[in-house]
Amino acid sequence: MLSLDPQPDFVYQWFPSDIAPRNGTSHGDDPRKHAIGLSYAVELEAQPSPRGEALDFQFVSAEGLPVRTWPGSTELIRELVRRST
Repeated sequence: MLSLDPQPDFVYQWFPSDIAPRNGTSHGDDPRKHAIGLSYAVELEAQPSPRGEALDFQFVSAEGLPVRTWPGSTELIRELVRRST
């Protein structure tokens, strides 16, 4: 159960290449827009069921992520796992 005012476990950003930080800040690549992801690590109490935009769910370990993910998503997931252990 989430608290009434949950705070993200990690904030990650995606940038188009022309405005991406050049100071070593970790970020993902999104050619369309600047996006900010408020990311939460939670324990599930039941099996998730797809609704809305989701067609399916699949659980994988951080090491077993697909080779092709949205640029920066693998780094985000690994950071969330690192912070939650």
